[in-house]
Amino acid sequence: SKIEAGRLDLDLEPTDLNRILRETVSLHRVLAERKKIAIAYDDETALPETLLDEGKIGQVLNNLIGNAV
Repeated sequence: SKIEAGRLDLDLEPTDLNRILRETVSLHRVLAERKKIAIAYDDETALPETLLDEGKIGQVLNNLIGNAV
């Protein structure tokens, strides 16, 4: 609703997206293993630091991976 109203505040900072992805996958790995699901993240591709709102991107990735599991 905040996005639609144009009131979404972003705290943009240079962020290591590989780190966020590794951490998020790691958090969901235990639950996935209980369900006999394998989660893998191949971080060999170096992503450049990107201006992101780490909290919001983390929340989105948590929701996406959690829903997939």
